[in-house]
Amino acid sequence: MKTTHWLGTWLAATLLLFAGCDSGAVATGGAGAGGAARSSTPASESVVRAEPTAGDREYARLTANWSDEALETCGRGLRDVLGTRDLVQGALDGVRDPAGKADAEIADARHWLALGDERLAEIRPRLEAGACDGEVTVALDEIWQLYVKAGTSAVQAGQIAGS
Repeated sequence: MKTTHWLGTWLAATLLLFAGCDSGAVATGGAGAGGAARSSTPASESVVRAEPTAGDREYARLTANWSDEALETCGRGLRDVLGTRDLVQGALDGVRDPAGKADAEIADARHWLALGDERLAEIRPRLEAGACDGEVTVALDEIWQLYVKAGTSAVQAGQIAGS
């Protein structure tokens, strides 16, 4: 997974940029996506506690009974998968395309997202049991790649719809 980690970083940055998302980690003085006036307080001095995402809640549920070894081996991969899925879903939900110019890209994003979800469902029983072996780590990497493909299509849909 380390060889493709840069791609995940790029995807996350791109999704945040084009989806207009705010990571929730740094306060915007109430300006969020709604656009209210910004605070003059430097971002480094204000921290907002964001609500847990669906991926955060799923990660906590799945890893609640994991051993330290399982967390060490599969924890980051699972967090990357679930976090990327959250970003992709946010980007896809943010696409506004009343003219239908991005229908093909939206369908493509949904296709890759569904494939990732199906693959995740296949290994969910093993994750719930705390099993973390080579097969699970490979599956997590495959799922992450499917979500990256979905994210790429979602970002492209947003660009097409906005043009």
